[in-house]
Amino acid sequence: ASIIKTIRKRCGQKRGDLIYNLLSADKRIYQKQYSNHSVEVWALSPSPESVLNCLAEIGDCIRIAAKSPVRRVIPVPTQNHSAAVLLINVDAEPKILLGSDLEETGNPRTGWSAIVQSQNRPQSKSQIFKIPHHGSANAHSHDVWEKMLDSNPIGILTSKVGGRAIPTNSDIKRLKEYTSNLYWTATPLTKKYKYDPTVEKTIKGVMKNRTPLYGEMGHVQIRFSGNSGTVVGLRAPATAL
Repeated sequence: ASIIKTIRKRCGQKRGDLIYNLLSADKRIYQKQYSNHSVEVWALSPSPESVLNCLAEIGDCIRIAAKSPVRRVIPVPTQNHSAAVLLINVDAEPKILLGSDLEETGNPRTGWSAIVQSQNRPQSKSQIFKIPHHGSANAHSHDVWEKMLDSNPIGILTSKVGGRAIPTNSDIKRLKEYTSNLYWTATPLTKKYKYDPTVEKTIKGVMKNRTPLYGEMGHVQIRFSGNSGTVVGLRAPATAL
């Protein structure tokens, strides 16, 4: 609710008639013609079914709260129904597919299956892929690699900070079967950071569970211009795989 209020306020401040637009599948959300190139951005998700599932899950939280005499913690979502996958077209050709955290559900009306089967999105293949959900197996779709991406595309992984270390070695092995141009922002840390014993004792005394966030995050930079090819820049600890 606070996000919607902020958007409404900013739209009113910039221009009274500026209307915000909710993302949905197969919707072009940006278009601009530059001196030498044209750029479009398409939203490929959430699908209509995913939107309904999201609203149903929020409604269920309200029902649980209404029946409880005491304040309840919001349940952990079953999945990210509203993950926004974006496609960037340059000169009317797909260039970059940003996979967000969208999962593969196996349902033709949700997840990656809904995107692959859509006839309303741009149908050409992309050269660059921000791999979804840190490369986890639950976000993998063979059809995306086969039908929406060039052969041996540039694949970018964001390593998870805190909690379970992903991508795992098995994730990397699986992804390397699809591309040799694979990069990640950092090596996932597999061991918990140990603080000073006094600090550890204090933390354990006031917290039941914790997921510490630590480790430096690198930067994978992609640059391309016209027909000059694509250049990948890495800022440590980001590396090629």
